[in-house]
Amino acid sequence: MTDMYTGGEAGESGLFREIKKAAETEKIRTFDEYRSLVDDIVEDKIDQGFLDKNEDVEQIKHNLESRWSEIESGLEKVVTKFS
Repeated sequence: MTDMYTGGEAGESGLFREIKKAAETEKIRTFDEYRSLVDDIVEDKIDQGFLDKNEDVEQIKHNLESRWSEIESGLEKVVTKFS
């Protein structure tokens, strides 16, 4: 199984896995950076046809943004590990 969301795996949870990996790769450190990343990835998925504009995209974004604490705590572990 890959970390890329292809529209088929478990909806938002698959999308969140991709966002989480991207946040680690891009060294996201603030909520504003995370929110921008969520916007970019969700918009890319719409452009690629994995999400439909008729879906409640704002709710999907909100749900993903509300998981910032999971991203933040994971990043703290990475920073601590390499400090």
